[in-house]
Amino acid sequence: MNNYTKTSGLVLRCSKEAVILEVLYSEFAFDSKIIINKSFSALAQVNSLDQVLHFLEAVRQFGFAEGWHLNIQIEEQPHYITFSGVRMGNQFIIIGSLYVEPQEDGSYKSSRLREVGKSAEISMVDNVPFTAEMDETELLDELSRLNNELINNKRELIRQKIGKERKKGIN
Repeated sequence: MNNYTKTSGLVLRCSKEAVILEVLYSEFAFDSKIIINKSFSALAQVNSLDQVLHFLEAVRQFGFAEGWHLNIQIEEQPHYITFSGVRMGNQFIIIGSLYVEPQEDGSYKSSRLREVGKSAEISMVDNVPFTAEMDETELLDELSRLNNELINNKRELIRQKIGKERKKGIN
């Protein structure tokens, strides 16, 4: 017996704007025509939109991204899929497979988010999925913290840019 399990897979060819041009391969039970000419981010569930956008930005910036666990919805059916992507010229190839969780008995169980009222988050540090209930105050605190971090990073970049421009002016 091997340690592999058959999972549903998906391969998409997208434009540089991440608009789905073609479904190259799919083991999911849906008409692939319904996602053609849609933005890849339009497939994202609301709780996963930021992660989808970060995934697409990573592909744009670095030429590839791998192992991103994202929640998407096709034909109103949620799927928790592990995606990898590669930039090829002006296009992206995005590959996804249904995320499966190993069980204690050695079998695998597909993971689908069905809980209403829960926000699924992906840790940006180690990309580990977890589901947590967050009240409005916690969400606002986290949003405020992230906004402050973003502002501080922008300020630091501006300082570095000004420093470099001053050094160029001296030379």
